Amino acid sequence: MKKQVFIRFLIFFILFAGAVEAKPAVDKNTDDKITVSGLYNPFANTSCSTIDKYQQGSVKVNYDKRINKNLEFHSSALYSRSTRTYHKYNPDSEHEDEKPLPLLKNSGYMDLGISFWWEYIRIRVDFNLILWDNYDENNNTEITPFPMGGLMIEAGKMDTFWVSIGCLHPEYPYGMAQLALNQKIKDVVELGIGTTIISINHSTWNPDGTYYPSIFIRTKIKLHDFFGLNAYFNLKPYFYKEPDQMFEGSLGMEFRF
Repeated sequence: MKKQVFIRFLIFFILFAGAVEAKPAVDKNTDDKITVSGLYNPFANTSCSTIDKYQQGSVKVNYDKRINKNLEFHSSALYSRSTRTYHKYNPDSEHEDEKPLPLLKNSGYMDLGISFWWEYIRIRVDFNLILWDNYDENNNTEITPFPMGGLMIEAGKMDTFWVSIGCLHPEYPYGMAQLALNQKIKDVVELGIGTTIISINHSTWNPDGTYYPSIFIRTKIKLHDFFGLNAYFNLKPYFYKEPDQMFEGSLGMEFRF
């Protein structure tokens, strides 16, 4: 009897040890990621008879979850505060009743996205709900919702060198067409250089500089397995006569767990 008990125990121990040995190592591709960013963006609204310029500051929180090596979920929320710093009216215009835009604008968006990963290609699709309100001279407000979609297609050797082509991708300077070349260096630094055509500001949904392209540099720096920095700097050369409108940027902290 004791011999049968010993044999059963031995079989159980071997199976248990085998199960422990067969357990796969932790897949870093399934790490969750939270990013907190600050953004700065001056922008202008130009109509037939008026020019209004704004200074905009934003704070953004992203949550990204890598479900497996082929699938990733994205979500983010952004809040912006824009202050009008300049207003000019053309008295020769036929639109004499046109009023200046509001002194203050609160705006933001909520974004949900999903990425599909393969060895040499990545496709990301986003749904974006933009919200904004306007404060006029009487402090009256009206909240306006505006749904939008976004798309990003990336191809190449995704851990070394790849090309990104997108539209309204929320991680780049916002625009109708976005193109970047990306390079990863020793799994520590990710660098991208690109252009955005027909830049859009989410708080007004008006083109910034019509069809002229901007040039941006973006980077991610891995300081630790659990912490990193990311940023982009965007130059709008078509505002060369107005230096206060030329520069846009962001800086964020990234936490993995």
